[in-house]
Amino acid sequence: MCFAGMMLCMTAAISAGLTSVTAVRHNNRALRKEKNHMIKVVARTLVREECIEAYHELAREIVAETKKDRGMITYTMNQSTTDKRLHAMIEAWEDMESLQAHMASEHFKRIVPQMAQYAEEHYPPEIYTEL
Repeated sequence: MCFAGMMLCMTAAISAGLTSVTAVRHNNRALRKEKNHMIKVVARTLVREECIEAYHELAREIVAETKKDRGMITYTMNQSTTDKRLHAMIEAWEDMESLQAHMASEHFKRIVPQMAQYAEEHYPPEIYTEL
């Protein structure tokens, strides 16, 4: 599934009225509801080696813009120490509404599709709440 498709899946789950999601899984996996818990997201991408620097430029831009978003607790782009192509956006949000607003923001809609063009492979984003 492409990154844009995964984001649409996440958006659909949020639009369905979930106030927070403990797990988003694809292909007949369950969405579970929780209320008023911090949301954590791990979105991993394998970036084509020749595109890593361009990807980093966009990552720096979306991180800077997102740090202004209401409800953002942490939002960082991370690169694997064992495979320089593997990147993970690690996020924490006050609640699902904050994540939803971020995904609807101008900077998200503008930058994420640009980042996607540099991907070799996307993995389903994982959404968590604390126990």
